[in-house]
Amino acid sequence: MRLTPAMLGLVLAGVGAGAAGCGGNRPKGLAQRDALAESARAASEESPVTYGGDAGVELRWLVTDMPTSRLGAVLARYETNPVPGDAETMELWRANGLRMVAVPLDEIAGLRARLRVVGATNRQWVGLAPRWVDAVTGPGTGPRTITMHDGHLELPAGRLRLLVRSWVVPVPPENDSGEAALRVELVPQHQEAAHVAARADPLLLTPEKRPTEAQGLVFARLRAALRFARGENGPYAVVLVPEDPDVRWEAPSGVSAEATPPVGEAVPPPAPGEVARTGSGTGAPNPPPALPAAPAPAPGPARPPGPPSPAIPSLGEAMLLARTERRGDTAGAPEERTLRAIVILIPHVPARFTVLGRSG
Repeated sequence: MRLTPAMLGLVLAGVGAGAAGCGGNRPKGLAQRDALAESARAASEESPVTYGGDAGVELRWLVTDMPTSRLGAVLARYETNPVPGDAETMELWRANGLRMVAVPLDEIAGLRARLRVVGATNRQWVGLAPRWVDAVTGPGTGPRTITMHDGHLELPAGRLRLLVRSWVVPVPPENDSGEAALRVELVPQHQEAAHVAARADPLLLTPEKRPTEAQGLVFARLRAALRFARGENGPYAVVLVPEDPDVRWEAPSGVSAEATPPVGEAVPPPAPGEVARTGSGTGAPNPPPALPAAPAPAPGPARPPGPPSPAIPSLGEAMLLARTERRGDTAGAPEERTLRAIVILIPHVPARFTVLGRSG
C-alpha cells in the first residue's frame, strides 16, 4: 500500500494539529524537566557506559579525514591488545581491508579527540538483537569491482553494509555460576539495489518481507564472533577501521636527530693526489671501482595517456572509505582528501545470566 498525495496531506495535517494542541502553554515543571533531561544527555555524550540499556551493544561511528600515516600513529599502540574473537578471523578481516583493535573504554573519548573528527559522532543502541540488523551502511553505487583476499569480485548495483546481532550467554557454560557474557556477531553484506530502493521509498508502507540476510550477498567467511565478559582483560571497546591491507601502522619512533644522517651539501671528492680524511684525521680507504651499469630493460608496451587508473579498493575501503578532491587556498592541483568512517562497538555486559521462568 502506498500513500496518495491526498492521504499524505491528511496525515501531515493531523500531525500539525496535534503539535499545535500540545505546544501551547506548557507547565513550568515540564519545561524544567525537559531542560534537565537535555542537560544530562549532553553531559553523558562522552561517557561510553551510560548510554542505552543494561545489556546489549552500543554502536558509534565517526568520520575522520586524518591521513593514513597519522591515523596509524594514533592506533598502532592498540594493535597488541587482544580482541575477543578468533585470531584467524581477525586476520581475514585485515586482509579484506577491515581492522579491529581493542581500546579501553576509558580512552574512547581521548581517542576521538585525537582522530580529527569531521562532523558529529553518530550513536545507535542495538541492545540485544538475536536477528541480523543493519548497523552501518556504505553509499549506494552502480556495478563495481572490489578486491578480496582471494582475488577480485564483481558486484552488481547496490551498497555494502555491516550487519550485527547480539545476545547474552552464560559464562562459563559448563557450570551454574550465573555469570554472563555478551556474544556479538558481525558480517559484511552487499545489499542489492532493489532492496535499497524499496527501503529508501518514503511512501512505501509495506515493510520489507525478506529477512535482512536474504537481501544480498553475505560474506559468510568473514562472519566474526566476539565474546565480551566482565573482568576479562578489562572493559574494552572494539574499534573497526577501514584500511589498505598492505599498509602497516607504526607508532611514532623516538629516533634522535643525532642518529639521522644530516641532509646538506654533498662533499666533493678529493682532487688527484689528495687523500680523503674523516673528521678524526685518519685516512679513509679509497672507494671500490664502480661496477658496470646493468643493461637497460627491454621496452614494454606504452602506458596509455592520461592519469593512472585508481587502485581497486578492498571490501572495507569500498564500504567505509571515500576519496575526494578539494582545492586549497592557493592555485595549483587539487588536494586529495580521504574520508573514512570508524565504527566503535561498546559492549554492555549484564551482571548475571538468567533464563525466562527461572528465579534468580
